[in-house]
Amino acid sequence: MRIDRIMKEFKINKFLTLKLEEDKTNIYINERLFEQCKYLMLNIAIDKIESYEEINSIDEAADVLGWTYDGQEGVTYEIDPETEFWGHCSNVQVWAEQDYDTRLLHSNLSFPLLAELVKAGDPIAKKVINEEIIKRFESGSPNVMLFLIKQGYTKYLIEDNIKINILEGNPDLREYLANNTHNFRDVVFPIYNFLIQIGDTLAEEEFLKDVYVVLDKYYNETIFRWYDDFITKSPKIIMKGLCAILKNKDYNTLLRFIYYDGFVNLGYRHIEELLTSSDFDLIDELINAVNSPEAENTIFALEGIFHGDFLKVAYPYLKIKINNLLRQKNENDLLTVMDLGYIKALNYEDILDLFNIDGELLLLTLIEAMRKGSYSRDAWIDDFLDKHKILISNQLKTLMIKSITQDRKENFNKSLDLCYVLTDNDLNELIRHPNIEWNYLRMIIWEINNDGDISDRLDAGSSEIVKQKELEQLKKKLN
Repeated sequence: MRIDRIMKEFKINKFLTLKLEEDKTNIYINERLFEQCKYLMLNIAIDKIESYEEINSIDEAADVLGWTYDGQEGVTYEIDPETEFWGHCSNVQVWAEQDYDTRLLHSNLSFPLLAELVKAGDPIAKKVINEEIIKRFESGSPNVMLFLIKQGYTKYLIEDNIKINILEGNPDLREYLANNTHNFRDVVFPIYNFLIQIGDTLAEEEFLKDVYVVLDKYYNETIFRWYDDFITKSPKIIMKGLCAILKNKDYNTLLRFIYYDGFVNLGYRHIEELLTSSDFDLIDELINAVNSPEAENTIFALEGIFHGDFLKVAYPYLKIKINNLLRQKNENDLLTVMDLGYIKALNYEDILDLFNIDGELLLLTLIEAMRKGSYSRDAWIDDFLDKHKILISNQLKTLMIKSITQDRKENFNKSLDLCYVLTDNDLNELIRHPNIEWNYLRMIIWEINNDGDISDRLDAGSSEIVKQKELEQLKKKLN
């Protein structure tokens, strides 16, 4: 280094020089003016930097001791410009000798200097800048983290595709994020955003949990506007968080994601990515979420998943899933699928295929869903029955005849829940069946459905048949 006391110039290395000009200390990088130092920061002994229990950097010291750009709060200093200049020279020299250890200068000076030295071609600066950013995230103060993020210095890690887990080894940072959900948008989110971009797996897992804690706790228009805007503009971050909760089977967070219209805001491509993932089966996990204890208060939100882009992409996967559940006779999961109304998304040909696989199980499951009862469920079932009336009537007639023939009274009684769907032709075929007692059928239908229309149709359609049966019975008695 070279010291020119006449010109008040201190050359740190070939890239970095300090000059005292008009009583102000200026920094030059490659002979270009960088910026003016505003105050003299206190020193930390180099050989003791690792031993401080409470203060690990100049930034933390400034916070603890109340230093500002104008000096230390409550303390008046009389420092002449030359003394201040040599103080700056000493600090910057030590900083450079320690391979630009950013803990030895305040972050609002050390990182801007380091970034400019990288641009100037300083090989040491290029080597250490990523290490310094990681170091400050691993052990630095949240204020420094936010400074680095908001000033764009974290781009060096992202551009170099550095992957590292920071959150797991930093319990203080985790506690800080948990305690600052009231300032989620401006404080917590920027830190999570950066951590997820560098592949921090714990951040991916925890992020959406904290998002929904905020939405539940601060239920207002401002936070919802931010959330909708965030999902639309940051799908990659959402996808990483969603994949993490699906792999970890975190059904509570998955249900919150659904409840707050997460799938509605995801685009076609991202939904397809979820459906084709080798790490989890999305349809399976949705079913599991519904069957989890956490689903009790959010099940109505799940009923509306299959529409829009989600339905367009999920349709073939949904059809295959229901086919497999029928073939496997998985009554529990089939009831869940039915209970949520997912079958209503299928077209006529695919529903016909389902009935051909196992019409009896499909129909009985539909009846079980009806018996569970809810306003939204009743609404879609009524629409579904009306839309596919002829097909369901035929299947119902087959089920009723089979149940009577095989003496399966429980299934027969269940089938009567749907007898109002029967067409006149199917109703008459039931009456003509030799194993069905007309009066018993009429009595049960009235008792279960209290449906005068069905009874009237039975009377009208069966008068001739009943007379014929009575004549046959009379002949038997006479013989």
